[in-house]
Amino acid sequence: MKGVENLNIAKHLQLMRHDFVETFDNFTLDSKQSRLALKTAFSCIIAIFLTYSLRIPHAFWAGISTIIMMQPHAAASLKKGWMRAGGAIIGSFLSLFLTALTIQNPILFSCCLFLIAS
Repeated sequence: MKGVENLNIAKHLQLMRHDFVETFDNFTLDSKQSRLALKTAFSCIIAIFLTYSLRIPHAFWAGISTIIMMQPHAAASLKKGWMRAGGAIIGSFLSLFLTALTIQNPILFSCCLFLIAS
């Protein structure tokens, strides 16, 4: 059984090495993917440094948000950001309304929450 396990591990290591070599042999900075990756990396670094300079705790969340929001074009990123902000605002107002409506009735609150979530 050990011979079979060693053979499988060797096969997987060979496949990983092949993929690694192929990735770096075909790497070019002129491709769209490379440019987008570099833009995302620089934007993430700028967001984290800006967050640190403003002394906001947990600066890594700025980097994660940048990675999530990054799109191939600035216009697409801005559009996604506005839609995300709008959704957060609408969700906040709906949660405040639901809480104010059902503050004294936990069963009604649970039913409304279930209906909204489903």
